Amino acid sequence: MKEIPVPGGFFNIMSAAIGFSLQKHPKMKIRFLVIVTLLPVFIFCQELSISEMTGALNMDNFSVDTMMKKKGYRLMQKDADSVSTQYYYSNLERNEEAPTWVRSLSYIDVNLENIKSRMLTYRTYNRDEYLKLMSSMLSAGYKTKEVFDFKESKHTVFDNGKIPIRVKVTNNKMETGRMIRSYEFELGR
Repeated sequence: MKEIPVPGGFFNIMSAAIGFSLQKHPKMKIRFLVIVTLLPVFIFCQELSISEMTGALNMDNFSVDTMMKKKGYRLMQKDADSVSTQYYYSNLERNEEAPTWVRSLSYIDVNLENIKSRMLTYRTYNRDEYLKLMSSMLSAGYKTKEVFDFKESKHTVFDNGKIPIRVKVTNNKMETGRMIRSYEFELGR
């Protein structure tokens, strides 16, 4: 079997760490490299942070697309007309030992003569992720500006003096009668 051109020191260190000789088992080397390479993609890449959302407001479309694809999202839909372009990205996080989570990011760019605007919405159904995002907003100096109910949603507008963020918590009734809660973060420029 052909030897993989990777520094031997790496495999010696990893062999010692896992108690198994990767040098003596070439097939295990390949499997190990695949796992080490792909593991961070599956563990860390699905969630978006508040800073990534606010940063996306000023990115060009190619950069947003690159960021989303690196995080494992797929461009599901793109619609364009003479004044606007809308993008919809989705991510499905499957986990054998925990619930499956769906996340989405949609944004619309509007261009009218001298006016350019972007509205971005990030949606998750994961309560823990929602709490992490809320915590990071508070750490970044966001304060509650307004709270109101609209239909089945509770809206809270947060502001840090630069970019306001509207957080919508909605109870969605499924066809089975079960209620599923969604969490949306809306921001724009």
